Amino acid sequence: MNSRCRSRLFAAALVLSTAAACSAPQRYSPIPLPANHPTSLQREVQAVHHWRLMAASIALATRQMVESEPGGMTASFTLVPSQQTSDFSQAFHELLITELHNAGLRIAIPPAAGTAIRYTIQLVEFGDGRRTDYPLYATDGNLPPELAVTDASEISDWRAPRHELMVTTSIQRGDSYGLRRSDIYYLRSEDAQLYRPGSSGLAYTRLIDLVREQETRRMRAGGWPSYSLPTP
Repeated sequence: MNSRCRSRLFAAALVLSTAAACSAPQRYSPIPLPANHPTSLQREVQAVHHWRLMAASIALATRQMVESEPGGMTASFTLVPSQQTSDFSQAFHELLITELHNAGLRIAIPPAAGTAIRYTIQLVEFGDGRRTDYPLYATDGNLPPELAVTDASEISDWRAPRHELMVTTSIQRGDSYGLRRSDIYYLRSEDAQLYRPGSSGLAYTRLIDLVREQETRRMRAGGWPSYSLPTP
């Protein structure tokens, strides 16, 4: 076989091996590949009423913990405010006192005595480019009930919010936790200033007045109602 034939055979073999390499799946990646988590739902906060629902859910969890202990409902609690002051934290503190009271728990006055209920607030801001796929519509039971979205109005926004809020609540007894939970919510970007430390998006005194007026009307309407978690 002359040199020209050998060159042609080598070129043909090189083409075939390259094509095979391109068609074969790549076995290795220099870094982990991004993968989606299973679909889930997360509430979006859009009103002071939603702040009350957040406080009510914490009060319900606290009551359930207290009821499981002998004589727990006779104990007193002191609510320790968040160290980061914002429009949200100041109003949320008032709402949480109200909902704990509605739940039948004793809140110590002055707040120097009793078991401490502490909460921390963290505002998280992601970058641009977050996206969400269209929701799955299911009426045949293929999805879990919490993911069976059957009405487009159930979805707050087709865009993925950049801001999220995490509220962590702790009840400390001695050297252990009696309760520890973290709640996470979406926020609208235009409302983010309400959650920033030192924010002044709303006048604090006016916001507290609105909350107190609402609770005063409830009391005058027939006293403190029996406690139940408000329906979102």
